[in-house]
Amino acid sequence: MGQRANYIIKQDNNIAIHYNHWRANCIAADLYLGGKQFIKFVEECQLNDEIMNEPWIEGCVIIDKSAKQLFFWTWELSNETSVTEYYVSSLKNKWQGWNVQLLKNRMYDVEKVLGIEYISKQELSKLNTWSNEKIINDKVEEWTTALVVIKSEDNLFVTKTGNLNIEAIVSFGQGIIPLLQDKPRYELPNEDDEATHQCLVIDKSAKKLFISQSEFGLWEQAKNLWEGYEFRMGDFGYIETLQFAGIETANLTMAEDKVIEQFNSIVNHDSNFDPYEMAERLTNENSDIQFNPDFFDTGKPQKTMWNKLMSGVKTVFGK
Repeated sequence: MGQRANYIIKQDNNIAIHYNHWRANCIAADLYLGGKQFIKFVEECQLNDEIMNEPWIEGCVIIDKSAKQLFFWTWELSNETSVTEYYVSSLKNKWQGWNVQLLKNRMYDVEKVLGIEYISKQELSKLNTWSNEKIINDKVEEWTTALVVIKSEDNLFVTKTGNLNIEAIVSFGQGIIPLLQDKPRYELPNEDDEATHQCLVIDKSAKKLFISQSEFGLWEQAKNLWEGYEFRMGDFGYIETLQFAGIETANLTMAEDKVIEQFNSIVNHDSNFDPYEMAERLTNENSDIQFNPDFFDTGKPQKTMWNKLMSGVKTVFGK
């Protein structure tokens, strides 16, 4: 239980790995406090000997002090391309003089940035596979999980899934294409309608798959089921995924006022979660329960009065 993050500080050839148990879902807001405050917070977090393994790591930040480079990934910015681009552009102003980069392929990119061997050491979780019958019977009712676009030379077929996610689609293999084409057809939606959903583009002509968010271990285990296909995956979001596939998006992007509204929601997000309060409730339900010491990690960056006063400025002044 937790939202586990690693913060890695690199100074010349030295690497310090810091850990926080509850802030992975607040990385975007924490980074937006600025370099001085964020680095101070990280340096107060506990030190670990190693980077967490998959699937436990839920966010990661690399701070290269010597080169003044900031790299990060977080689940907060997975599917809204326009909001993500606006956030990263604004974050660069908060970290002036630093090279700021979102790691869209998460730990695959962390491995490259640090020059370490990480991915090959991870245990791959078994993929979620579905039967033909379950795929055929999947319907959009109370919610949508994925938007699927099947592209051929002169045609786009767009459909949606109910519970069927991208992992299950890709792990089924090429045989899923006709099953998907038997589902209801839709128009390409606007970004603000579909930003929270996964997006998969299957380009049958070019034999390429484009996936809107990074899925650890997916291609390693499913590539043999897509013989001849190339694969592009990352936290691109809906719009950028369509663009990679050569699909026109000019009339689909989110309006700027909505982008700024979501941006402000992200940078003003803070977690008031109290692990001691939860521990008390759980203990009342089960007196024999035991807690890992990390459960009581309460470290969080502190907002200055200036941060509090300036938290809504973007809405007033725009970019």
